[in-house]
Amino acid sequence: MERTSTRINLWFWGRNEANIPAEVRNGASTINTSKWGTPYANFVNNNCDISSKFGPNNIIINLTLCGDWAGSVYPSSCPSTCVDHVNNNPGAFRNAYWNFASLRVYQ
Repeated sequence: MERTSTRINLWFWGRNEANIPAEVRNGASTINTSKWGTPYANFVNNNCDISSKFGPNNIIINLTLCGDWAGSVYPSSCPSTCVDHVNNNPGAFRNAYWNFASLRVYQ
């Protein structure tokens, strides 16, 4: 995400996509978003004073077991529901972990 006083831009790349900008893939110390192509989302400051309406961001990492995607693909051949399985089998997630290639914040 890039937030300036005139716009908010969002980009997304899957882990192994070929179009990930080199400076993102290689963890450059500085970035130039004008070379990243069209943002996934672009919110232009037409009627909103972005600087007064948006403060510091928080990075939230949320597993959301059984969320919109996972809950709808939970195999029907499995016993119970996804939520019941998670609630009744906490030991099944004892060794669960995140595997981030990187997390970088540029200011």
